[in-house]
Amino acid sequence: MQAIDFEVPADLFWSKNRRRLPGKGGVGHKRFDTLAEAICFATEDHSVLRIGACLDTDDGSYGAEEFQAFYESADFIDYRRRYGILPSSDGDIVHSKNSSRATAPGGRPS
Repeated sequence: MQAIDFEVPADLFWSKNRRRLPGKGGVGHKRFDTLAEAICFATEDHSVLRIGACLDTDDGSYGAEEFQAFYESADFIDYRRRYGILPSSDGDIVHSKNSSRATAPGGRPS
């Protein structure tokens, strides 16, 4: 496997419904400063149904299975700590310091 630069900007695209029809939910898009942040968001955030998600960078495109494998790899642990959702000492789930959102138990925004 070639080395992946997780510091490059990335775009996350997904279908908002199973039929993938414009006007009936259409396509979702979110831009991230780094591929690592995009991978954490796409893997951990379950507030929106994302069907057929893919991440695009100038270096390549990655499907859901690929970015899930990146996320679960030992090489990605530091990025998960930096950008991911972490359990707090009292059991609540909070976003790491670089993330702008926080989530309470059960996936509800706090």
